[in-house]
Parts: sequence; C-alpha cells; structure tokens
Amino acid sequence: MVIHLIRHTKVDLPQGICYGQSDVPLLPNWEAEASEIMQKLAHLNDNPLVYSSPLKRCKLLAGKISNKVNIDNRLIEMNFGDWELRPWNEITGSDVENWMNNFVVTRCPGGESYIDLYKRVKSFLSEICNFGEEEAIIVTHAGVIRAIVCIVQDIPLHKSFEINVAHGQIISLNLP
Repeated sequence: MVIHLIRHTKVDLPQGICYGQSDVPLLPNWEAEASEIMQKLAHLNDNPLVYSSPLKRCKLLAGKISNKVNIDNRLIEMNFGDWELRPWNEITGSDVENWMNNFVVTRCPGGESYIDLYKRVKSFLSEICNFGEEEAIIVTHAGVIRAIVCIVQDIPLHKSFEINVAHGQIISLNLP
C-alpha cells in the first residue's frame, strides 16, 4: 500500500505558538495553498481513499481532495495540555525541561507524550493495512507524520524531530 501523508496548510497564528490539538484557523489564503497541493496529487485516482485528523485545519484540505473523507481521531496532533496556545518561549520550568530532555516518554502537563501519539498512530496504520487498498491519502499534522515515517522507516522516536515536515508537504511511503 502506498500512503501519501499531507500536512495541513499554514495556520493563522503568530510564529512560536504551541497549538497541538487546539482547533486553530488557517491563513485566509489556505485555498491557494490547497490548489498547489491538488496539482501535486493530480496523478492519483479520481476518488482516492482519504483519511483526516478531526481538526478543521486538516478536514478543510481533505474535503478539497475528496468528497468522502474518513475522519479518524488517532490522526489528531499531540495533546500539549497546559501548554496549548501559549508561546513556546514563555513555557519555562522543570516541566518543559523534563519534556525537552525526554519528549518520547514524558507527558506534557495535562497532555500526552510522544509515545502516546505513536501508539495511536501505529494502531491506525495497522488497521488500514488490513483493508487491502492500494493507495491512501492521509491529511494530518507534523507530529503524526513524523511518527508514521519513524514506523515505516524504522527510525528511533528520539530522532523524530530530525524529520522536517513543512506545511502542505506531501510525503509518499510504501507500507510493507
């Protein structure tokens, strides 16, 4: 199975804001960004199998790709808990220091760890592999995409942030 991972388009927030599972708006020109993504997907089947995070920043793009979108809560971004919608440079103290030193297993206060995200994403991948489809599009978030790349390419989770995932980027992978 070939999966095409697509990160949502740019959000309408100042740079440096932690927004994880917050349902934030897209930039007003998101449809122009979506058109560029659609052009890159033109070689795919007319009605591809599309999955999306439940957050509107992903659902809007997924809806441009297909009129039948499968929403899956396991594709939602990491829950940053108490840090949501706060500037990263204002998140200080031992909690953030502990998380930065071991983000794989350390939970954000009131949120989740990267291993929590990884487990739900792995469950999703296992499930879709059993459907027998040849191709799928997954519209989601940078954290989820990094986790999927780590699963498929057998990359240790602590190296996840070495994987660059830009807004609107498409990463295609073959699942075993």
